[in-house]
Amino acid sequence: MGGIGKTTLAEAVYEEMSQNFESRCFLQNFNPDADYRDLSIKFVEYTQYNPLALKVLGCQLYNKGRVYWESEMDNLKEYIEPDIYKILKTSFDGLDEQEKNIFLDIAIFFKGEPKENVEKILSNCYNGAESSIRNLIDKCLLNITPLPISLRDMLEIRSKFLKRKAEEIASSPSRGALDDRRSSFLDEIPQCISMHDMVELMGKDIVRKEFRVPRKRSRLWNPNEVKQVLKYNKGTEWIVGIKLDMSQIDFYFPPFIGKQRKKKLHADQVGDVSLPDELRLLCWEYYPFKSLSLSFDPKNLVVLKLPHGDVQQLWNEDDHQDLINLRKIVLTNCKNLKKIPNLLGAVNLEILCFNGCNSLVELPGFSGLASLKTLQLHGCYNLKKFPELPNDVSFLDLAETGIEEVPDSIEHIAGLETLLLTK
Repeated sequence: MGGIGKTTLAEAVYEEMSQNFESRCFLQNFNPDADYRDLSIKFVEYTQYNPLALKVLGCQLYNKGRVYWESEMDNLKEYIEPDIYKILKTSFDGLDEQEKNIFLDIAIFFKGEPKENVEKILSNCYNGAESSIRNLIDKCLLNITPLPISLRDMLEIRSKFLKRKAEEIASSPSRGALDDRRSSFLDEIPQCISMHDMVELMGKDIVRKEFRVPRKRSRLWNPNEVKQVLKYNKGTEWIVGIKLDMSQIDFYFPPFIGKQRKKKLHADQVGDVSLPDELRLLCWEYYPFKSLSLSFDPKNLVVLKLPHGDVQQLWNEDDHQDLINLRKIVLTNCKNLKKIPNLLGAVNLEILCFNGCNSLVELPGFSGLASLKTLQLHGCYNLKKFPELPNDVSFLDLAETGIEEVPDSIEHIAGLETLLLTK
């Protein structure tokens, strides 16, 4: 007999707790196999009716046979005191090695980030990352939720949706009308990857228990631990990622992990900071240096975000042409940024954001960036010349710039849907 899982467990919950539900009808159609009812009740009692524990257990037991259920109950009985952490940990222990690593990466670095961005970054680190993420969702360790967006973005999504629907109906009235009943513009709101706070805490606890000393752990995020590792250059080859909140760090640090040990240096004593070439995501608010390190090769970089930084240029014009993996550059409010380097090697680049870079006076040609969809230059008031763009750019923000005239060539930008030019 095949296993059932979610239905049986849910029915047991209903039987035990129905008096607490406002609506009694949502599970009344379930008719679980009697062979599983006794085990279902045991699982419910063990979890002490904790909804998150029941959800995770339901995913874990789904489509499994009775023998598996009995084995899982025996495993839980090893813990004298019922503990939600232990229940969640059994689900984590059942993952393969890649799924475990992706789960820990998301718990520490990517919770709440756009799903598409996370998939692109992790796909550059793991083969089959998207499949692993789907498995984590199926096991209820991850959730997919709508990304919080502004009303302006919401209206833009709705406008695009209605425009496309109108085109579909015009080309095929019967099919377009049918599709219109089956979908909503809300379905097109970008999604983010999230997880329950208790699941996040479990992930962080797993990393903490790897080693007693932070420098030997795989991932660092605690500001004090990060500070100590960087201050004394204690980083080791075990560290695969660091999340650094600069608002909680009272100093800038010398060359990065893995380099020769040096004494503590402040930002005004050095010209750059050494970074590992393996970086996929570089997000550093208030970046204190004038450029990225001359020794840094961004060939693996997927996302580069240096908002509010002191950067004047990213790199020399002739350097770092291998940008094949780069998808997004955000240099918002970098007041000293004067020049953007040649980005011709960034054939997969989709988003460029230079909002508030009021020292920016010129741009390179972007016409060769075939994947570019979004260019934001809001508040670059010293920028006078309309940028050269590829034909598929869909969003262009030139509001509060020095650009006063739109060239006739804009009519060739067939993909352009939004153009902002307000003063």
